[in-house]
Amino acid sequence: MTVALHVIYPSSGTSHFDQGYYAQSHAPLVQRLLEPEGLRALRISAPATNDQPFHLMATLVFDDLATAQAALGKHQVTLHADIANFSSLAPTRFLAIETD
Repeated sequence: MTVALHVIYPSSGTSHFDQGYYAQSHAPLVQRLLEPEGLRALRISAPATNDQPFHLMATLVFDDLATAQAALGKHQVTLHADIANFSSLAPTRFLAIETD
């Protein structure tokens, strides 16, 4: 059983999301900071159609809750500060136990 943090970036008529910055800067930052702390996978999901209320969903996978909380807590300030560089809206976060 693994633990996943789902980070969902909302979309609205006036929201801005820079997909290029996310792919070239933020995702590599997440990996660089969190892989040494136990990040097992970073999965990026984009909407299949344009009528969905989200720009993107990132799923960060860890072996267990303690590892996820420690890693995320250690780098929370840095990762949150970078969001303003690519998204005009704050994401929704959902920390979940994944059942296979």
